Amino acid sequence: MQGLGYEPVYLEQLSGLAPIYYDSKTGDAEPNDILTKTTPYQLTWDEQAGASVVSVPAKTTVTRKMTTDKGGMVDIRRIKGIATNNNLTLYILDNEFQRYLSNRPIHFNLICGDGPRPFDLPIPLLLHRTQSLIFDVTDKSATPSNDVRLVLEGQRYYFDSQNIYDSLSPATKISRPYFYTTDDSVTITAGMGTNEVTTYITIMSDSDFYCHRFLTYSDGDYQVKMENVAISRGFSNGWIHSQLVGGNSQYYRSMEPMVFQRKTQIRLKFVNLSASLNHIYFALAGYNMYYRR
Repeated sequence: MQGLGYEPVYLEQLSGLAPIYYDSKTGDAEPNDILTKTTPYQLTWDEQAGASVVSVPAKTTVTRKMTTDKGGMVDIRRIKGIATNNNLTLYILDNEFQRYLSNRPIHFNLICGDGPRPFDLPIPLLLHRTQSLIFDVTDKSATPSNDVRLVLEGQRYYFDSQNIYDSLSPATKISRPYFYTTDDSVTITAGMGTNEVTTYITIMSDSDFYCHRFLTYSDGDYQVKMENVAISRGFSNGWIHSQLVGGNSQYYRSMEPMVFQRKTQIRLKFVNLSASLNHIYFALAGYNMYYRR
């Protein structure tokens, strides 16, 4: 990297850096110069009235911003938050690239872990010195005032971070973390094991999606079947129980990555296993690759 005496550093190499460099010929060792110019960093709501909290009235949307302090490039790896009532959604706009990080608002419980158990992003979200993220925070509960606190956690680099971006591999430059949820809201009326709802997840037309996780949160149990409509291939040989198909932000499983090509439709069939009205939030977590085809 220019100015540090190293070769160009790729974003993929900024995870798990060795703490020291050792010269086998001289026997000398020294701290990794990148790590000496790196600190932990937590990005939260821009201060308003001296408190990093968003108060959202019942059934209302509030728009707030998170802005880097221009002290260095921020490398976001995790999301965590707390709220008076977790029944809310987030719609996140990457202000620099003018792209949302999901196809529709995502439920808080799908992507926001807590302090000791944050949600790990599928790939890092790199924020330049002048970059901001804009959030539409929507309350879906009846809580009179829903206080939401959110932290994006990672690290900040105090050197000429443009060198990092310039030396990124082409694939990394055009990739961003992304979440696909169902094209329409999924609500199944009461009636255990009898009511079936079909909906879709449609991949955008300008990117391929590399899926790493299934995320799910609901009022009650359900079962699901999924199928890639483009190739008429199902993801299972039968119905899968909601507690086995995936998890929420704190309890999720990573899979071997799979590629859903642009414009692909994924058909989802849900059957309510609860005797009550069931709201289902289902999402795919991964990253979009915005390359030309």
